[in-house]
Amino acid sequence: MQRGDYLQTNRQTVGEFAQEWLVTIAPTVRPSTLDKYQRDLRAHVIRHIGFVQLAKLDGPELNRLWAQLATSGRKPARPGGPATGLSAKSVNRSVRSQRGCWQSFAAEHRVRTSPWRSRPGRAREIARR
Repeated sequence: MQRGDYLQTNRQTVGEFAQEWLVTIAPTVRPSTLDKYQRDLRAHVIRHIGFVQLAKLDGPELNRLWAQLATSGRKPARPGGPATGLSAKSVNRSVRSQRGCWQSFAAEHRVRTSPWRSRPGRAREIARR
């Protein structure tokens, strides 16, 4: 916007874009990689922030997501039981799986800047808490 670029209003949600991104990359990655991306996005992104509009996704939102994964990202072992956090290693693996999706947001000109680039980069710090 600072350069005077026109940015079309986008009401697409994070969940919708993530599904579209998976379809787009499917021919370019191994089946096992695609499966990992699908599992990570479904369990760690769509479940928590899939309803957020792409245009409103930013770095602080990603940091909140990663903090939530570290504290309560695992499904309860039994219905009604407490949700526990993912290990630091699991959060970091999930973050790496998500990176391509986040970088694609801006590359396709659907948002002003990539939420990946605007985050403070604290995934490891958050995961260690």
